[in-house]
Amino acid sequence: FRLPFLATSITDFWRRWHLSLSTWLRDYLYFPMGGSRGSPLRTYANLMVLFVLCGLWHGAAWNWLAYGAYNGIGMCIHRWYDLRMKARPRLDAWRRSSPWIVAAWALTTLQFLIGLILIRMADWRGGTLMMQSLLGFDHVPETAATLPVLPTTDWGFIPLAALLTAAGLVGHVVGGLREQGILSDRAWPDAIRYPLAALGLASVIVFTGGTAKTFIYIHF
Repeated sequence: FRLPFLATSITDFWRRWHLSLSTWLRDYLYFPMGGSRGSPLRTYANLMVLFVLCGLWHGAAWNWLAYGAYNGIGMCIHRWYDLRMKARPRLDAWRRSSPWIVAAWALTTLQFLIGLILIRMADWRGGTLMMQSLLGFDHVPETAATLPVLPTTDWGFIPLAALLTAAGLVGHVVGGLREQGILSDRAWPDAIRYPLAALGLASVIVFTGGTAKTFIYIHF
């Protein structure tokens, strides 16, 4: 992963997310199909096949198929939009402005969160309710039982979530500043890195209370 939550487009996101998987799919599936060297229609078809298979790689279920198709459609739309913008230099220059970058980041993050609903929902009705809640629409209270519930009764979940969220934010801020050349790319001294790593590992062990959970990839 290469700071995926700093992405400002779905294309940028997949260049940062799960690099070993995305690079393998690109080199051994997308390029052999012709990649983007053919007609626009052929390129869009290649993208759809790529992401549908990427979804099915995660799991042979309808929601994973929908997740792959959702990202494939998003990639096709962004490619069409990107080509149109590059053909208009004056308008394309706006994409380097701070307001545009912030808006693009916000929309990319929202797009990512909507996609997570497809793989998190227990059924389509629950997914619809989650989507309505995320976008600010009302939903029927009596059907809320179909929504997944966070383990709020497990008090260890709260400090662990806060710790991981803070670590993720710090990592992305520092990484973003390094990408912009504001901070040096020099690694921190071992005297700082090792104690921080040990503290993070110990915190996960303490806050989870020794709870054993199946690794998610065991199902794939």
